[in-house]
Amino acid sequence: MGILKYYSSEISENSVSNTPKRKILLIEDDEFCAYTVLRLMRSDFEIVHKFTGLEGIEEAKKNNYDLLLLDIGLKDINGMEVLNRIKNLPGYNNTPSIAVTAFAMLGDKERFLNRGFSYYIAKPYAVKEFIELIYKALENNNIIPT
Repeated sequence: MGILKYYSSEISENSVSNTPKRKILLIEDDEFCAYTVLRLMRSDFEIVHKFTGLEGIEEAKKNNYDLLLLDIGLKDINGMEVLNRIKNLPGYNNTPSIAVTAFAMLGDKERFLNRGFSYYIAKPYAVKEFIELIYKALENNNIIPT
């Protein structure tokens, strides 16, 4: 069953609210990284995961998402190109996006932010920092009521 058991978007018994879950599109080709995000966030958000950039773009065409989490080093096309294509889809111009990447050299953060990402976090990341960044991205775009 592996990673597939984490794809459930059912409301958790531990949910504090009956409001609909915010939708996150995760485009990540590393199974362990995807598993980590799904495990951390599935009780609070509806997360759809795609392994390739092209699959992610197709998914974005079919459904609206509140947040995009994109790996940069995808095997088919890079995350910056994926972001550009999704941002050109109707309804995605102002959707927040987070570059979740192993590119962590001096200047990488600025490069990704200058190329259209709203936020950046380097792998490996601290869980608390990652979760806080997701909430910050959604709150700054008025997607989670404050």
